[in-house]
Amino acid sequence: MNRKVPLLLLSHACVFAVVYGAARYKSDPASSQHREWESGSLPAKTNSRTQTMDGGKGQRFLKDFLASRTKSEPDADSRYLELKASLPVAKDVKAAAVEEIQKEARPFSVMRTKEQEAKALARLEVRMLHWMRQDPGGAMDFVLKDESSQNVAVVFDLRQHVCKDLIAERGLAACLPWLIKTPVTAGSFCDGLVAEMKSGGGVAALEKLHSAMMAVPEQASYFTQAAESRNPWTGIGRTPFLRAAEALPFSERESLVEMANRQEKELDQIELLRGFARSSPEAAVWLLERTRNGDLKGTVAERTRQEALTAVQKGSGADLALRVGAMAEAPGRTSSTRGDLETELLAEDISGVLKEGRDWRYEFRHGAASSDEVLVAMRAALPATAKAGDAPFRKALFRQLVEENPVQARALIEGLPAEEKRAFQYDVLQRGFSRVSPELFKVYLSALPAATTPQEKEQRAEALQIKASAYAERFGDNYQQTVKSMAAGADRDAAVSGIVRQAKKKNPAQATKVEQELSPKDP
Repeated sequence: MNRKVPLLLLSHACVFAVVYGAARYKSDPASSQHREWESGSLPAKTNSRTQTMDGGKGQRFLKDFLASRTKSEPDADSRYLELKASLPVAKDVKAAAVEEIQKEARPFSVMRTKEQEAKALARLEVRMLHWMRQDPGGAMDFVLKDESSQNVAVVFDLRQHVCKDLIAERGLAACLPWLIKTPVTAGSFCDGLVAEMKSGGGVAALEKLHSAMMAVPEQASYFTQAAESRNPWTGIGRTPFLRAAEALPFSERESLVEMANRQEKELDQIELLRGFARSSPEAAVWLLERTRNGDLKGTVAERTRQEALTAVQKGSGADLALRVGAMAEAPGRTSSTRGDLETELLAEDISGVLKEGRDWRYEFRHGAASSDEVLVAMRAALPATAKAGDAPFRKALFRQLVEENPVQARALIEGLPAEEKRAFQYDVLQRGFSRVSPELFKVYLSALPAATTPQEKEQRAEALQIKASAYAERFGDNYQQTVKSMAAGADRDAAVSGIVRQAKKKNPAQATKVEQELSPKDP
């Protein structure tokens, strides 16, 4: 389809890939280390200074490039809204819409720009909106059967703006007759359902809509179809009940439980309660109490409890003690100290913030941002989490940043008591460095205090074995050569053990040979 896959977009993507790759290669030593490992050219020893930034040139260049592209790209929402307000309604709305469809299905002798593509799409959407306001059922039948409409996938275009506008104008119930004509609009159905819950419809509106749909076989099956659909176009992986309950206010809690209790299917009860557990931290806490005092029973209680425990843990704005308690109560949780659980929760909260907005990881990796700068930013973003205290917060942030820059991250834990700091560093040794280059792991290991107790020796050996096994699988002979160059001792023995373990998984017959090559007998 001409509009869907323009060559211009492809050329933009290629240019971006080249520029981005060049910028990252030049400014991201960690990434280039990965490439050198995979090509077999990484030397056995590298200077830890390769972790510093090259003045930020690559990052600035990339930001400028992205900014220039963003400025030139049309905004689909604003273009649609502009045309919706300005484009006159044609005398024959069907003919006007069909004309736009046929234009899009027609091959173009001259390649259109992205701006022209956006205008054409917006015009098609608005013409379809005009037609569907007058005859939504007829318009939907047409685009589902017409060959030109199918070729340019008009029904998929309707989901972005047209379906949402019609549902908002007329209500979800009035739109069901044409919405249920295709599973493609399952996403629009669920979005409309959520919108009605958020606008104050509440449990009463949800129950009324569901009852009405269950009375009509076609609509009842569509409700189930929307629940079970895994079509990548619709993006539905959650049931309508679950999505609607996610949007309910806490004040609807009693009505929600009453509605759940009236459902014949156990799955429907569970989905309503699971969705409500996700709606807010206070809803999750409230449902957790209902499972504890016996108000909910059997599978419904267990599934609701699991969801509520997860929701309480993830609620970064909730009381930390409550979250730690929920974490300790979660199924499958091994015995851990309160401090360990607290650090784990704090690390998850910080990780969530680091994934959004400013790229603190990238700046820290290259020395453009100090540990104190990142610490201040994280405390500001997580005021409730920061109440845990300075030491727990620093330890949690250390867990997130140590794999970016092991040397610079040490400043975060310098103030810890010696024994606490030592134990914490060994804990990080075991839990971290699974997805980074061997060189970064080596940098961290070299700064770690030498193992003196049996526990530390065991932790160090186990960590080296696990990492070596993973590195051997990823980098093959390259990593084996590095292990050969290691000084004789416990670290090398542990690394060899990890490589042999990996070799046994792939080719047990070769494992002995690999072990002999890596650990030759002294002359």
